Amino acid sequence: MATSEDAIILSALLHHLETLVLSPALPIAHPGVPFPLAGQVLPRNYLAVTFIPNKTERLTLGDEPQLKNGMLQISVFWGANEGLIKPLDVAGRIISHFNNARFVASGVRIAIVGEPWSAPPIQTVDRTNTPVTIDYRALGPER
Repeated sequence: MATSEDAIILSALLHHLETLVLSPALPIAHPGVPFPLAGQVLPRNYLAVTFIPNKTERLTLGDEPQLKNGMLQISVFWGANEGLIKPLDVAGRIISHFNNARFVASGVRIAIVGEPWSAPPIQTVDRTNTPVTIDYRALGPER
């Protein structure tokens, strides 16, 4: 169970991602977890998550909750030579799923700030990577 504010935020954002229904479902490479697992082959299409916490804004001089800012980046990896339509559709579904989302986890209030956006697809030899960036703000629980 997550107890620090950053861990609570990441856990809540990952939980929200896992509620996204894609057809077919895509495996998710979670931050800090080996992917693929030992002995498995890297899937042709998958999502990879990067958690990017940023500087905390001090709202008061006391011990009251402070504003935590950051980004969650979800990269849509897609096999090469399959075009861009399908990965861009997946990126669009992620954007819609997170747009204006609000949730509370362990007393931490989390809001997605503005509409998430996708960067231009990055082409490598064997796949494309379409990064989707999601800005969040979180206000910790009363202390």
